[in-house]
Amino acid sequence: MKKNEKKRIAIDARFASDGSGLGRYARKMLEYVLKFGEEYDFTVIVNKGEESCVDFGYGNYDVVGVPYLHYSFGEQIGYWWYLNRQNFDLVHFTNFNHPILYRGRFVVTIHDLTLMFFPGRVRRVWLGSWIVQYAYRLTMKSAARNSTRVVAITEFTKKDILKYLGGNEEKIKVIYEAADEKIKKVTDEEFKRKVKIKYGINRPFYFFLSNLRVHKNIERMVKAFEKIRDEGIEAQLVIIGKPDPRYPEAVEAVEKSKYFKDIVRPGFVPDDEVAVFYTDALAFVYPTLYEGFGLPGLEAMSCDLPVIASEASCLPEVLGQGVLYFDPYNIAEMADAMKKIYTDKNLRKKLIEAGRKQFNKYSWEKMGWEIVELYHDALR
Repeated sequence: MKKNEKKRIAIDARFASDGSGLGRYARKMLEYVLKFGEEYDFTVIVNKGEESCVDFGYGNYDVVGVPYLHYSFGEQIGYWWYLNRQNFDLVHFTNFNHPILYRGRFVVTIHDLTLMFFPGRVRRVWLGSWIVQYAYRLTMKSAARNSTRVVAITEFTKKDILKYLGGNEEKIKVIYEAADEKIKKVTDEEFKRKVKIKYGINRPFYFFLSNLRVHKNIERMVKAFEKIRDEGIEAQLVIIGKPDPRYPEAVEAVEKSKYFKDIVRPGFVPDDEVAVFYTDALAFVYPTLYEGFGLPGLEAMSCDLPVIASEASCLPEVLGQGVLYFDPYNIAEMADAMKKIYTDKNLRKKLIEAGRKQFNKYSWEKMGWEIVELYHDALR
């Protein structure tokens, strides 16, 4: 290699087209890393046919589409073979799933250990859930132990990595995410009115947004909502999230609720309309049992929406003092928090002000710089 030749870094961005938090992380990380890492020669790897999702209009980088699906045998064999032939100086896997036989230098971002603790019902009936759980655990352990550096998105995740996966604490760096800049408080009253008519919102409403998986604790949230409705609070509950066939419990809880007609499930909602829910809701309800970061909570804060949230996992670390917390296993306590936010205007004002301060602590730009610095360190 010539002395002035750039180091070649591949970024596994196969999640970039995904609408989940993993997809948002991959896109925002790329947006800033490609801008700040000009001394490197980047190759961005995406799913075949999805190359346009990482076209940022700047930066000198190549985009390669590959046919290797997440959590598949193709990922373990075909992707491993592909990476070996490319001889990259460094590969960054933006989630824990990677070819476990790969022995080149690599950085891995571990968001959380959700799939190890909550594997859900398997898609392939001939596979037992214990086999799937073992495969997740094996891949996560490989990520923690064989990587050159690990990015943990919270101190909570770092502690879980060390406790359940092992590895060297010195190579784990906590690098925080941030809220999506596209989600902003909506001031156009006519637009808000049209959106609420479109989705059948005609009363004060509580708002929840996330994937509908078992650890999101949808069932208890629905029961807490039923409790406050029984007590005479005339409100609706808006749940935006993609159902997951591995976790049917969430959808079943909504469909079986005696207040089913007061629970709004609009399906896919574009970002500009999501912002209306963040702007006009009574509160963002975040009952999760386990989380890696908690982006929706920060997005709510960015729109001056009070947050009532679970005291579990990383949420107190990320959301700080700008939240009314509750025990996520205690339905009565969750219902009480929902009731307080409905009746106490001073509490709402206090939470909004504290949330605004907390939101301003995070920046995607800062994250981008820290990732590039981590590449410097990994390539020494």
